[in-house]
Amino acid sequence: MRFVKENSYEIVRLMLNQFAMAVFGLVLTFATRMATDGAFTTLTLAASLLSIGLYLYVLYATVQELGAKDKIRIDGGRAKADKLRGMKLMLWAQIPNFIMLFFMLLGYLLFYVFTTNAAGGGMLAITNVLMYFFQSMYNGLIGAFVGTEESSRNYLMSFLLYLFSVVPGILVCYGSYIMGLKDKTLSSLFRKKS
Repeated sequence: MRFVKENSYEIVRLMLNQFAMAVFGLVLTFATRMATDGAFTTLTLAASLLSIGLYLYVLYATVQELGAKDKIRIDGGRAKADKLRGMKLMLWAQIPNFIMLFFMLLGYLLFYVFTTNAAGGGMLAITNVLMYFFQSMYNGLIGAFVGTEESSRNYLMSFLLYLFSVVPGILVCYGSYIMGLKDKTLSSLFRKKS
């Protein structure tokens, strides 16, 4: 809990970045689906890939800058190096997604596996809508695999794909923080060394 207390500003900042990009992704997804009568098409997939790219870039820029600031403090002996800090920050920022994914899986199991609880269907539907918003950057990509039909298989695929969708952000935050600690940027990777 000490980590959360000391890093609450950065965790909230990453959450707000996700929220802002979720709104952007939702607008793009709705616009492209409206243009194609609600279908997931190549246009929706392209919009989703654009949203994902921008989201990951925003995460990279935020956490790389944090790593660069920490490098100064570490070099000055005022802080200890923690190469996992970027990943820890993102894991904490993803807690709302993990909670929704837990209830999504629970609703799926109650409704489709145990078939005894109609409340499981409601839980599944609500968490699916919430994940559709919070991870809307990935909706076109997920829609390309799942489609719009409601079925046991599609709900399970949605759960797995939404679960997988949190991984790229975690990996980007891990890598970009280390890049910041080493005073590297994406542009420096592509520059010619003289």
